[in-house]
Amino acid sequence: MIKNLIFSSLLIIISSLVLYFGIPQLKIWQVRAAASIIWDGGGDGVSWSDPLNWDTDSVPIETDDVLIDTATTVKISSPTTINSLVVGQITGNVAGILEFGYNAASTEPLTISGGNLTVYQLAKITHSVATTDTIIGTVNISITSGNANIYGDLNVAEKGYPRRSGPGAGEIGSGSSGASHAGYGGNGGSHTGATTIYGSIKEPTSLGSGGGDNNGGYGGWGGGVIKLTVSGDLLLNGQINANAGDGKSDIYASSGGSGGSILINVSNISGSGQISANGGTGYDGSLNDGGGGSGGRIAIYYSGTQSLEDSQILAKGGRANSTNYVTQKGGAGTIYTKSSSQSDGELRIDNIDTDWSTDINRYAITPINSSITMDSIEIYHYAQFVLNSTATTTNLQIKDSGSFYSESSSTTTYTNLDWIGGHIIDNGGTFTLTSGGGDLVVPLGSILDANVARTFSNVTVNGLLSHTFNKTEELYKINITSTGDFTISDTGSIDVTGKGYLNGYGPGAGVNGNGASGASHAGYGGNGQYRTGSNVIYGSIKQPISLGSGGGDSGAGYGGEGGGAVKLTISGNLLLDGSIIADGGDAIYRNHDGSGGGSGGSVWISASNISGSSYITANGGDAPDDRYNDGGGGS
Repeated sequence: MIKNLIFSSLLIIISSLVLYFGIPQLKIWQVRAAASIIWDGGGDGVSWSDPLNWDTDSVPIETDDVLIDTATTVKISSPTTINSLVVGQITGNVAGILEFGYNAASTEPLTISGGNLTVYQLAKITHSVATTDTIIGTVNISITSGNANIYGDLNVAEKGYPRRSGPGAGEIGSGSSGASHAGYGGNGGSHTGATTIYGSIKEPTSLGSGGGDNNGGYGGWGGGVIKLTVSGDLLLNGQINANAGDGKSDIYASSGGSGGSILINVSNISGSGQISANGGTGYDGSLNDGGGGSGGRIAIYYSGTQSLEDSQILAKGGRANSTNYVTQKGGAGTIYTKSSSQSDGELRIDNIDTDWSTDINRYAITPINSSITMDSIEIYHYAQFVLNSTATTTNLQIKDSGSFYSESSSTTTYTNLDWIGGHIIDNGGTFTLTSGGGDLVVPLGSILDANVARTFSNVTVNGLLSHTFNKTEELYKINITSTGDFTISDTGSIDVTGKGYLNGYGPGAGVNGNGASGASHAGYGGNGQYRTGSNVIYGSIKQPISLGSGGGDSGAGYGGEGGGAVKLTISGNLLLDGSIIADGGDAIYRNHDGSGGGSGGSVWISASNISGSSYITANGGDAPDDRYNDGGGGS
């Protein structure tokens, strides 16, 4: 009889007629994947290095084709070289696991020298989880002359630093914060997100950090590390996953960990699978709320083609699963891809969720603190890209609600700018669009926050021109000089509604308490049911440039924010077919506690001629009507 029928990665049914008491019968053999050494677990049942765990009673060597096709966990604890490796069975019903128990990404890999790596469905390769201050394992596989076929998982989700641990650990306490890595951790209900940025854009090998928590709950673990080098092709129909863990149940709320790191170097990539290093979700507690964890870092190098879609390569921040306006989604991670034909590669920052919040203040930032040079920089889907250094690129794309912050210390050099549906926040620095002194055009659907004084030749606003919300101190105003004409089209506007002082702040702040009063500016704030309106008059009649003040807060409701400030100095003509609005914000009503409206801001325009069909306002904010505690309106 045939003892073993060996064919590579096949399940073969062989029919034969066997005479048994003269009756033909069908006999079936299941043929294993081609292997010269097979795991049988006859030793300690765990260790790769235990000879008795292999059917040959010897540890695999570089000429061996290794097969792990039983539902077990095999731990590899030191570098080794083999010819090929199969984990799982082609039937996809055996959850075999290979676990790296040493820091392979920082030392030496598991080397596959002659054949392929195949990981079947349900099977996975992972590494040991870190302790609070020690890296126990990372995945590092080098295939020197074959391919990688991933139908199962390379999965190191939640294998990074534990809760409260790592360089970007979230803050501890009720309303804890998310962990940082490539971006800041998201704010929790009572704690600011972690701000330590670490790891490499181009050579990422850092573990994700653990989220913050309260004593009653558990912050999410950080994501782990995967390094995969393939001389041939990567077929990915499964997952390469370095996601962080979510904050766990607790009335005081726990926060998400930060995504880990994935570094891939191949010839060609294809398949229906996914590569991810996402941050973990913050928990929505009954008494407080947790913040989301930052995305991790992914870098992919390829010499041929890379056919995966953007939706298949993710490093997004974790959500804060709360409607609390203080809490934040973690900052987006970094996704770097480079073809061998490119000089510098492409950097994508993408928070990819489009169905969460449209308020950019609820998204933590992704700072770039050192100089970068790229063929392309792409910022999408509420990613908050903050440049504190120098960025040089051929193509700069700020689209689909992505935000680019030009900081005072930054220099941005680009050849092409694709700014459709994006948001640019000008805090200074060198940026051709804002600092070049030429014509400024704000496209339809796009937003420019003009936070510093700038001079242009001509200005056309087809989208939105605004400034950043000032909150508790006077920091931002629009101050634009045009040496030519200034046009606000019928699709455009200048709108700084509610961009002045935060509720309860400013020289004319409303009085807090039930039935709170409205804020003052040019006039007194309106009386609330139980509070007298603010009577502080400030600002200039002829040269108005002051921010509006915030309305008074009630016990549960929120006063309206003050209006912002706009100054336009125009040598030519102002065509006003779109509006200029500097209104105070309306109070927010909650639980029968009336709050006060914010006061209107300021608009100061100097131009040769003004014409058009639209309007200019700086109205005070309204207060809601409540039968128990009415608030007062803003001035």
